[in-house]
Amino acid sequence: MVNEYSSIYASDPRCPRYYLDLHNEYSHEGAFTPDAIKNLTKMAHAVTGKSSYVLIDEYDKLLIDIINT
Repeated sequence: MVNEYSSIYASDPRCPRYYLDLHNEYSHEGAFTPDAIKNLTKMAHAVTGKSSYVLIDEYDKLLIDIINT
C-alpha cells in the first residue's frame, strides 16, 4: 500500500532524485522497508511543501465513534 502512494509522488517532477531512486528500488511487489512510511512522508513534503500525518488504522474506530456522537 505504501508503494501505491509513493508512486503518486515519485511520478511528480518535483520529487527529489533521492526519493525517486528509493521508490524505484523498493517498489516491486512485496518489497517493504522499515523506512517506507518515513520516506513516503518526506516525498509528500518535498512535492507538496506541506506537512503530512500518518493515521494508524487501528485507532480509526475511536475517531469514528467520537465523530458519530
